[in-house]
Amino acid sequence: MPAIAGWEEGIEAYKQHDYATALKEFKALSKKGEPRAKYALGLLYQNGQGVTQDDHKATELFISAANNGERMAQFRLGELYDDGLLGLRRDSSQAASWYRKAADQGHARAQFRIGFIFNAGIGGVKEDHQEAVHWYRKSAENGLADAQLQLAQMLFNGDGTDVNYKDAAFWYRKSAEQGNSEAQYKLAGMLESGMGISRDHNEADFWRNKASSTVSQPAHQFGVLR
Repeated sequence: MPAIAGWEEGIEAYKQHDYATALKEFKALSKKGEPRAKYALGLLYQNGQGVTQDDHKATELFISAANNGERMAQFRLGELYDDGLLGLRRDSSQAASWYRKAADQGHARAQFRIGFIFNAGIGGVKEDHQEAVHWYRKSAENGLADAQLQLAQMLFNGDGTDVNYKDAAFWYRKSAEQGNSEAQYKLAGMLESGMGISRDHNEADFWRNKASSTVSQPAHQFGVLR
C-alpha cells in the first residue's frame, strides 16, 4: 500500500507539473525495485523534468524496468530501438522483440505495433496478414482507435480475414467515436452506401462534418492504455 500511495502521489505531482515532487516519489520507489517507478523516473531523465536531462540514465532505467516486466518500459524500448534514440542503435529486430513482450502483457499500442510488423513483414518477422489481424483485434478490443481503424480496413478489404462489412462498420464506428478522422470519413461512406450498416444520409453528413473539424490529441505518457 505505501508503494501504491507513493506512485499515485508521483503521478499526481507529474500531472500538476510538480516535477520535483514526482522525482522524489519515483526515486524512492525505484530504490525499492519498483519497475513502474523506474520507467517513470526514466521519463523524467529523458525529458529533463525536475532533473538534468540524461539520455544514458533514462535508457538505463528503461532497460532495468523492462527486464523486470514493466510493459510500458518494454514498449518504450521498442520505440527507442525503432528510431535509434537515447544512444541505442536502430534495430528493428530488437524493437519487435520488446514490442512483443509488452503486447503479450496486454499493452494496446504494443499490440498495434506487432500487428503492423506482421502486416508489413519487418523486424525479422515474416509477413502474415492473418497474424496481423489477430494483433490488431487485440489492440482494438483494448480500446486503441488506430487499431480499430486498421482492423476495420482489413475486414472491409478481406485482408488476412474474410470480408465482413458489418464488423468493419462496427470498428470504424468505435474508432470514429474516439475522434479518428479517417475512421469518421470511412464510417460516413458506409452510412452513405448502406454497406454493412443501415443507410442514413443524415448520420453520414454528421460524421463527414465531424471528420473535417477533428484535431488529433497526443497520448499522455502515463496513459491508461497499458
